[in-house]
Formats: sequence, structure tokens, C-alpha cells
Amino acid sequence: MIIFPNGAIFMAKKHKAGKGKSKKLRTSRILVSLLVIVLVVLLGYWAWSSASHAAVKTAQNADKGTEVARVNGDSIYSSDIDEEYKMYAAQFGPSITRDFVINQSINELLLLQEAKKEGITVDEQKIKDGVDQWFAQLSQQVSDDQLAAILAQQNLTMEEFRNETTETYRKNFIIFALLNRTVFSTINESQYLNVSFVPTEQEIEDYYNNHTDQYDRINASHILICYNGTPGCQSNRSREEAEQLVNDIYEQLQNNGNFEELAKEYSDGPSATNGGNLGEFSKGQMIKEFEDAAFALKYPNQLSEPVETEYGFHIIKLISKRSGLDAFRNEISLQLQAQKQQEAYNELQQVQQEKIGEYIAALRAKADIKIFTANPSAAGDVNVNPAIQTFSEKEGDICTEDGKPIIRMFSITTCPHCNWVGDTFDSTVKEYVNQGKIVAYHWELDTGDNTLTSVKEDTVPQEETDIYRQFSPQGSVPTFVFGCKYYRIGTGYEQENDLNAEKREFQAVIDELLK
Repeated sequence: MIIFPNGAIFMAKKHKAGKGKSKKLRTSRILVSLLVIVLVVLLGYWAWSSASHAAVKTAQNADKGTEVARVNGDSIYSSDIDEEYKMYAAQFGPSITRDFVINQSINELLLLQEAKKEGITVDEQKIKDGVDQWFAQLSQQVSDDQLAAILAQQNLTMEEFRNETTETYRKNFIIFALLNRTVFSTINESQYLNVSFVPTEQEIEDYYNNHTDQYDRINASHILICYNGTPGCQSNRSREEAEQLVNDIYEQLQNNGNFEELAKEYSDGPSATNGGNLGEFSKGQMIKEFEDAAFALKYPNQLSEPVETEYGFHIIKLISKRSGLDAFRNEISLQLQAQKQQEAYNELQQVQQEKIGEYIAALRAKADIKIFTANPSAAGDVNVNPAIQTFSEKEGDICTEDGKPIIRMFSITTCPHCNWVGDTFDSTVKEYVNQGKIVAYHWELDTGDNTLTSVKEDTVPQEETDIYRQFSPQGSVPTFVFGCKYYRIGTGYEQENDLNAEKREFQAVIDELLK
């Protein structure tokens, strides 16, 4: 692993080049990155609390540092955790803890151990081909000189970097081979991927009626003349000069000037190379002054008079206009079909995550796992309250509203773990809210509703979304954030189906915040 100056981390991963904006250098390990990392989160740190918090005698290794965990006799050392922690912290931010990294490493080791028992091997030629392909893609993003400089900063040679990348590929190929054999083979993917859905006329009409703004669209072109001080303008012309120029162009157009040629010659907008064409857009996609002028046009080839926005002066030409259900019937039908297929795919992913979670939980249940805490302060999230077992603690101030700690839960309506614990969370926090001790929110991210109010909200406020992303950078649910001090991703006692234990720990954390 190497850490780039901008904090990004390069590890072995197949990487597709994006389009449009230049890409920042960032990839991550594929150590089951699509599945296992999510699953560890969904387990809700249950394994950490069930492993061992007792202080035990630690082993030392001159090269690898302190032994932090032992899995079926195989050791994980502090040097390994330090490197992993750097990677996750750089990619996911301050919500990542050493607890999480230790458990992630334990799960990886368990999977590799199980793969060895299963006799799983990999085709070394495939590993080599994958690494060669990744380095070829890397060379398109980073020059040889840049890469050499970055490696020098990390005290790595190119040979060491390639060897490390190769080893990462090898581990992950082994893990995926194991999961394919033991988990994915038990799932009937065809019932999710071969979805055939034809919406009814009523469904199409209902969808249209609920999204009418999206289906009043125009295709238009424009000529933009910017002036010094407008966003992105590369010209030094004054506003008066820009106004004079746009009026001159408008006069040429009134005298049968060719709009596309004039756009290519004069327009300062990125659409100039396309003759000014912006494609099709609906209301709400353009700034108000531009939208008002564009949608006021009635017939093809009609021109607007010059209109000024914060970007400069525009002349708009209407190409075509579409509105009404008949104009969009087929498009809506296809969109509804695509939504249904996406829902089925999301459901498959959820099933896969749950199955992997069950598989890892079974491995951990029969494994001999020891977690050593010779230096608890290094973890940064060891709880001093013995009643708090599944929440992690983060340094920093408690976030409050009107002087009261803010208690949050983030969920989605299709998440079974969220549904299992949601009512218990709601009833518990309402007791404290009614006593005037806390402020609480339970945000359903897919509906935008706060279930703790009688009003049906439809949008999660941006500041709340930011909190969610800070503490759950992988986008996992349920996520609990109590006072921005204690947090948990996943359920704590779902394995035991013990909602009373959930309630007791919710109360313990809130009481700790109120001290």
C-alpha cells in the first residue's frame, strides 16, 4: 500500500476510468470491498464485544510490533493495523476506528484460513494478468516520474510496490473464490436478475402525475457571451462590451444569420463546439432567468431576446418541446422497468450481504479469537461504562441542540435490521424527549421522513446527511449517532433477538451523555 500526498491510497483494484472531470488518484483494496467490509459493519461490532475485552499478556515481535489479536493461533500485529488504519482513515474519514480495523483484519484472516481448509488456490497467471492490467491503468493516470517520487516518499521500490499489489490481488481472489463456493452458490440469483416487469397503464399514468415537472421538457441551444467577473469567464471584456456583442449577434440572427456557426464562433459556453446545443432539459435544471426565457419560447427555431444571468448574456433558440403523458409514455414505461430491476438488484445485494454476514458470524463463533488491549488508549474508542458494549466512542465535543444532546438513527425502509430495531429506538428516545432531556431524530434515508414526528417529511436536511456520511462513510444502515460521541453501525443484539438489550444500551448511552 502507498499513501499519496493528497491522502488517497493506491492498492490493487480493477479500476474503470471515469468520464468528464479529471479524476483524483484514489482506489482501494478489493479485500471483499464490495461485500465483506459492508458485512462487518452490518454485524454491528458484535464480534468485538464478544471476543474479549479483558487485559491479557501481549506478545512482542521485533519486526511487526505488538500483537493485537490472535485468530486460531495466527497473530495480527500492530504494524498491520497501523497500515490498515491509515488506509481506511484516508478513504473514509474520522468515523473509522481501530476497533473496526482490527475486526476487519480478523475477518480477512478467518476467510483466508477457511479458504486454505477448503483447498482453494488461485491461477497465478490470472493474478499476474490482473496486476499488469492495473499497472497499465495506473500509468495512464500517473507518470513514471510522479510514481517514482511518490514511492520514494513512502520508502518503497517499484519492485516492493508490485509485490505488495500482487499479494493483495492474490488474497482477494482467494476470498472471492471461497465466497463463491460457500455463499453465492446458495443464492438463486436468477430470481433477482431475470426480472420481467411490464407496468400497467395506470402505473404509468400515476407516475406521470406524480412527476409532471420532469415531463415538461425542451431541447434548446444558446449563445453565451460572458464578461470579466462572471463565473468561469476567460474573457477580459467588460459588461458593456459583452452587452454590445450579444446585441450585434442577435441582430445578425434576425437577418438570417446561422445560429450554429455563430455559436461556434462567439459563444463562451462549453456547448459552443456543438453549435450551442444544450440537449433536452426540464424545469428546475437551469438557473431561473434562463429557464423562464427558454420555456417562454413557443415554436421551433424561435429565438429569445438577449437575457442576462449571473454567467453573462444569452440568446436562446428553441429546438423542440415535449409535454403531456403521450409524449413520454414509452420513456416512463422503460424507467419503471429499470426501477424494478434496480430494486431487484438491491435486494440481491442485501441477501448477499446478509448471507456473508451469517457466514462470517459462523466462522467467528467457532474460532479461537483473542483481542489484546495492552494499550487501550490507542484504540481511541474504549468505553469506560460497562453497560455500553456495542457502541464505539469518539473523541470530541457532544453535539447539542438547545443545550440537549442530539440522538440520531439513520435507516431505510427496506432494511430488515432497521425494521427489527427501529420501533425500539423510537420508543426509547421518545421517553427522554418527552422529559425534555434530549433532541432525537430517526431519519429514513429513502423516504426523507423523520419517524419521530407526526408530520410526513420528504427530505433529509443536508446537515443531517453530512452527519450520516461522517459516521457511516460506506453508506451502511442502521447507523446510530448519539451526541456525535457514541456511534454504532448495525444492530447490537439481533443475533440473540434481544430487543430489551438494545433498549438497555440505548438508555445507558443516553444516560452517559446526560451526566
